[in-house]
Amino acid sequence: MDSSTPLTATVAPTPINTPLRLPNSFTSPGTGLSTSSADTVGFVFSHFLTDHIAVSTVAGVPPTFKLYGHGTIKPPGPAGALGSQNLSDPAFRALAVRSARVRCFMARTLATPFGLATSSATLKAVFAPEAVPAGLRTRGGALHSVRPKGFYHASLDLAAIEDSNDLEQMEQRYADLTIPVDVLFGRDDVVLDWMRHGDAQRRRSSRVTLDVVNGSHMLPVTAPSATSEWLRAAIARTTQAAPAPRAA
Repeated sequence: MDSSTPLTATVAPTPINTPLRLPNSFTSPGTGLSTSSADTVGFVFSHFLTDHIAVSTVAGVPPTFKLYGHGTIKPPGPAGALGSQNLSDPAFRALAVRSARVRCFMARTLATPFGLATSSATLKAVFAPEAVPAGLRTRGGALHSVRPKGFYHASLDLAAIEDSNDLEQMEQRYADLTIPVDVLFGRDDVVLDWMRHGDAQRRRSSRVTLDVVNGSHMLPVTAPSATSEWLRAAIARTTQAAPAPRAA
């Protein structure tokens, strides 16, 4: 199913909105959402008390849908020249700023208020399908990620990765690994699918040991005991595989 009207974005009230002439909300033409189709199983049980009166019970498995976006969200006015978000692109696309001056300007002006406005949704997406731990933004330090230097260095790293275009060459050399590599994945991770990323890496190199446990993307936070046990086991395997030191 596709949405018939363009998407409307609501802007969080921040001091930077006035000089950028950002309205409280704006509509981006050409944008929209669509959902995938899904199959499910349902049961209907009916019992006739009389010839004209019956009691029915309906039960089933709730269907699961995937939500897709298309088009580009772009604010009007000067802010539109500073950044936009293509809904068809990965979530980190907004970080790939090529210009050092624009990157610095965005880090010092837009990054923090935008990060604060979207932090709750971002955390929910990263921790899904598990709940975000209470107090993570403050006591857990998650708000440190929306500081200007956090955006600046994340943008710099992403742009460098894309510009170097060497990830494919690195992946082809997995088979040449000579040191043990231990990888831990959450079975319910919706950010990085363990079969597409973890198991694919394991198949490319006999030096890779893959462990999959119940949990989401943020295992050190949501499953600290399992993460600690995995780390201890990985260290033990590495220690046992290391050659004995030569005598002086």
